[in-house]
Amino acid sequence: MAAKSEIIEALGKFRKLDSSTKGMLMKLSNEALQKALDAYRREQPEVESPTGVDIDRIKQDARAEAARIAEREREELRQQQLEVQREANWTDILRTWFGNRRLKNIMANRAPLELQAELENKPFNLAFLKKLLADDPKFANQLLWETVEPPVADVQLTKDRGVFDSVCRNRGLSNHTTGFNLVREALGPGFDSVAMERLLSSGKITLAPAREEDRSNWQSQHLQSAYERGDLAKLSELAKKAYYDQDPDVLETLKKIIQDTGKANKLNVLRALAKIQTEYHRATGQHVTGANHEAPSVNPAAPKSYNTSDLTPAAPVETGKLPLPASVTTEVLRRATGEEFKRFVRLYGNSAVAERYQGRN
Repeated sequence: MAAKSEIIEALGKFRKLDSSTKGMLMKLSNEALQKALDAYRREQPEVESPTGVDIDRIKQDARAEAARIAEREREELRQQQLEVQREANWTDILRTWFGNRRLKNIMANRAPLELQAELENKPFNLAFLKKLLADDPKFANQLLWETVEPPVADVQLTKDRGVFDSVCRNRGLSNHTTGFNLVREALGPGFDSVAMERLLSSGKITLAPAREEDRSNWQSQHLQSAYERGDLAKLSELAKKAYYDQDPDVLETLKKIIQDTGKANKLNVLRALAKIQTEYHRATGQHVTGANHEAPSVNPAAPKSYNTSDLTPAAPVETGKLPLPASVTTEVLRRATGEEFKRFVRLYGNSAVAERYQGRN
């Protein structure tokens, strides 16, 4: 049986008990108090256990509601972050001049561009827009532009960005906007490539290495540009790098150039590429057969025709068989990502790469 004080406390749920009443009840026996409590419980069961109320269910529902609220708050935060990033991308786009015009900040421009990015399953930003317009110039006709001459500050910003991007491409560095802002803050507006090269060499500012796909893309663009200009010297230099690096994307661009029969300088291009491939085979210990691949020293005059399929680069050579080119500098190696460093070792051998990394050759 419960203690007398506990029984009296339970009776207090059914009727109001002042101190004098509690004093009187303390004089009664436990049995009498318990009998009175049982009677109250039979007559007023709802006092201690409300009819139809499932306490466990209430607790379960409360926990579920709290979880829903937490999930809703997380989703709202995620949407806010996406919206902030979206507006930051649009700010970048709207202040960029494409020649003497830039996009108007209207929904008629925003909707089709964001939809296009969704259809291609790509992030929407300035880089996406530039590539979209480069791949499909007619798409610009679907957009609304303002053609007011850009302010001097915007013109200088565009020029500085061009210098920054050019140096980054040449050095294989990331051209992210954060890095551009750091360089421009250090050098001020109107800097040139020499000043930026000097700044990077000083070590005062360090830029991250470019992604491998960015490097491949830049190399392909350089290759195509040299071909379009008819710059055989530059084309030969880039083609040689493509053979030795065995970058599949760049090699695909090279293959398209070889197969382009609509250009007047095709014969000269094929002469240059045939010579490069011959040198590549010699350096890697591969042997090429057929009259179409005679060494330049034996037959300097180019043949009248080429089998373009024969000019497709061979499969990657055995590890360490390639000579380490001068373009792979100590700085390039030290800035390389893990995957890039592995590729250097695979192509040029661990010994040569290690010595170049330590600045000994």
